[in-house]
Amino acid sequence: MTDTQQPFVHLHCHTDYSLLDGCARIDRYMQRCKELNMPALAMTDHGNLFGAINFYSACKKAGIKPLVGCEIYLVHDHPQSERPKRDRMTLMTSRKMISDRKTTRSTRFTTRR
Repeated sequence: MTDTQQPFVHLHCHTDYSLLDGCARIDRYMQRCKELNMPALAMTDHGNLFGAINFYSACKKAGIKPLVGCEIYLVHDHPQSERPKRDRMTLMTSRKMISDRKTTRSTRFTTRR
């Protein structure tokens, strides 16, 4: 990469954990990102976060910044007799959600009786 080029990061990738839409294995993503010198990669699987921990671990091992997200479906209120209108939205984490042991803070939750 030259000084004038900006690093490129994919912000919408589906892994093989993505329901009905993804077939790319996480290890292959890591291999390709390293080949292309990508500093980060986003996982935005459909409707689940099943692969988030494997994705995060693989990214850390490869030296790539993990960006965890999920593509969700929104269904508007509708009578059951009608086909619902669906919209999609991609949600991304805004802070480090899975902490390294060095940065883990202990949080105490209390409940009232």
